[in-house]
Amino acid sequence: MQTKTRPARIKTVADEDSAEDAGVFEALVATYDPDSVGDRIVPGAFGKTLAEWAERGDPIPVLWSHMHTDPDYHIGVVEQAKETDDGLWVRARLDLDEPKASKIYKLLKGNRVTQFSFAYDIIDGGPVEAKQDGTDEDDPAEFELRELKLYEVGPCLIGANERTELLAVKSAVRSHSTSTSDEAWDGPAMEARLSNDAGAETYRRMYAWNDPDADADTKAAWRFPHHMVSADGTIGAANISACTTGIAILNGSRGGTNIPDSDRQGVYNHLARHLRDADVEPPELRSASARSASAKSGRALSAKNEGRLRDARDLITEVLSALDSADEGSKTQAMPDRSATSEEPPAGAKDDTPAGPGAASVHLRTDLDLLAAEVHADIPRG
Repeated sequence: MQTKTRPARIKTVADEDSAEDAGVFEALVATYDPDSVGDRIVPGAFGKTLAEWAERGDPIPVLWSHMHTDPDYHIGVVEQAKETDDGLWVRARLDLDEPKASKIYKLLKGNRVTQFSFAYDIIDGGPVEAKQDGTDEDDPAEFELRELKLYEVGPCLIGANERTELLAVKSAVRSHSTSTSDEAWDGPAMEARLSNDAGAETYRRMYAWNDPDADADTKAAWRFPHHMVSADGTIGAANISACTTGIAILNGSRGGTNIPDSDRQGVYNHLARHLRDADVEPPELRSASARSASAKSGRALSAKNEGRLRDARDLITEVLSALDSADEGSKTQAMPDRSATSEEPPAGAKDDTPAGPGAASVHLRTDLDLLAAEVHADIPRG
């Protein structure tokens, strides 16, 4: 078995998939250009071996620097692999619950590891004639790799081909469906109920994004909280207002967010799915150019218009507070005392149990939350 290690130019790209998750990366792990030792992979060289992997149904392993003998360095699996016009492209997922994989993911995300490697056997290959361009008669002939048997791929430190490329690393938490809540949202209070050492798995159920350069087992590594949390720290339903506000922040509200552009779509997908589960149509995710135009527009406001916006924001806040108070009052309204009798109410009798907020109230609150966030986004900060 032989190996090739190839430097990778780091290039983060926009995330357009609907189910991105922390630990996912895309990379061009082999190209058709001659490498530093004169080998050149021929297009189609991986075709048969990829078909064999697919037929077996086994995932291609992701290893750190060909560490075959240490199971701790078996850090993930390839989820997709195909030959493109540029070379061998893979989409892989690292096991972030494992310390070594989590560390290597941070190195990738921070551009501190910039090379990829793959292990292979040559099934068919051979030298080709050196170019007869008259430049140097002693130039060695290239060695063509026409068919290869692939064993594993993975990041590494030392490379031989500067044209491989890390295409994307994802930090958005995978979208999922849960129950939803229309209760008033108090983010700081919900986060305060979470222990600072609750661990990555707990935080993943509460938040929509984690910082790959921070310790995932610490609460500070996570952003976009949107789930209700009980007094004992149990993660509950996704909160509609929190999800709406989170999307508004992605669109530039409240100062916006500095998460990578490659993760915005994944965070949006996560929050939008919860809103759709609640039969709430999520607002669209603004493009970078639209966010920039909005920011410039806000800075150009006159003092008079800025005051009007602040008044509008305050009024919306008052309306939201009144809605919350009304809903809370309906939930806590005194109920008739039936303790004196065990008789059931007659069939057809009116049930005087207070009803919760209706669908119209939920949608109104959601719309007001979004409007408040957008108004806030247009108010200059400084």
